[in-house]
Amino acid sequence: MNSISKAAKVFFDRANDFVYPSLLQFFLSLAFLLGAIGIYFFISGLFGVMGIRPGDSYIIILAILSFIYIVILAGLKGAWVKGIIHALEGDRIKLYEYIRYALSKSLSFFGVVLIKLIVVTILFSPIVYLYINDPSVFSSDVVKVVLTFIYLIIIFFVEYFFYLAFPIIAGYNVGFMRSIILSFKLSVRHFKDFFIPFFIMGFVFITNFIPLIDILTYLVLYPIVYSAFIINLASIEGEISEKDAVEHKKHKKYKGRHR
Repeated sequence: MNSISKAAKVFFDRANDFVYPSLLQFFLSLAFLLGAIGIYFFISGLFGVMGIRPGDSYIIILAILSFIYIVILAGLKGAWVKGIIHALEGDRIKLYEYIRYALSKSLSFFGVVLIKLIVVTILFSPIVYLYINDPSVFSSDVVKVVLTFIYLIIIFFVEYFFYLAFPIIAGYNVGFMRSIILSFKLSVRHFKDFFIPFFIMGFVFITNFIPLIDILTYLVLYPIVYSAFIINLASIEGEISEKDAVEHKKHKKYKGRHR
């Protein structure tokens, strides 16, 4: 809770520096989406002029553009984390820096998302297998409620163990596999430091589905709680090896500022 109060204090001292990355993430996500749609219609029109009939080629193009967009979205989320780190250090990330970082690191951040998705798929595979082979098991409402509760808990903890991967990549320039390993180790070793902010983040996430409140969540609550993770991470940065901490100097400055 102490890290959240520190994060809130820093946020309200320099709110513009924290809100700016969130606005960049939103508008750049929209811009890249419109760009992807524009490219699709351009290629579709070009194929029409060339006399190529709609078919599998259109689906392939749509799949490729969708994949690229998802990768870029992961990069934009990573750049947002980078922007929050800048704000905590008393700086504001610049537009060109945000875009350059998002595009250059998009595959690293997407790697984290992909591994997390694979883990979730593996954990869900037994229940899917059971449903396909014996659907009668799910005929009871009690079974449905119990299984839903169990798998919500599973998803919650999968998210928790992966949650530090993004700030580790953004703050220490670590590869995505190493960041996942460190995220798991640190989230277990320092459970009391990271679980409470993550639990609060769960409630913050729920407010995303409340009209108008979701704007406050996106621009204020989410950056504050996420900053608490970064502050706690900076307090144990010595546990990240020197070969990993490529951008260690900035964090030393930031760590000393927010103790």
